Amino acid sequence: MDGHLPEQSGEWHHLNGFLDHLRYTVESLATGLRDDDLARTVGTVSIGGILTHLAFIEDYWFGYVWTGREPSDPWPSAPWDEDADADWGMARRLTTPEVFALWRDAVERSQREATRCRLDDVAARDTADGPVSKRWILLHMIEEYARHAGQADLLREMAREAARSASA
Repeated sequence: MDGHLPEQSGEWHHLNGFLDHLRYTVESLATGLRDDDLARTVGTVSIGGILTHLAFIEDYWFGYVWTGREPSDPWPSAPWDEDADADWGMARRLTTPEVFALWRDAVERSQREATRCRLDDVAARDTADGPVSKRWILLHMIEEYARHAGQADLLREMAREAARSASA
């Protein structure tokens, strides 16, 4: 991922290119932060939590729904019964390098699994709302990343402001 938007023609390349661009954006907003800045929350949202949540949705949408494979670790053993937002809370139990590794591994798996296809093809598994097309999954992932990139941008600005205030 280099953040470069696609120049090739075709819907497949554009959708994947925009998703990769947003992945790069989130990664760049999280990179270089101190551990306490990665863990800083507004409400229940932290940049670390955003990364672990995105790791989960990468695995869910591209692995479980798109390809039909079973979830990857750590998701089958996550404490979903005690915490419906266990994907967000995972960041509190991991070190910063582990958070990044979890997210990067999920992205790499997704990029391998979500191979070029006909975008009207139906995913291997239905969702709670029924079958979805692979185009729908790509668009949904773009929406997820765009929303969380905005949150990460605000959290990073708060970390910068806190650092400026502390040094003043």
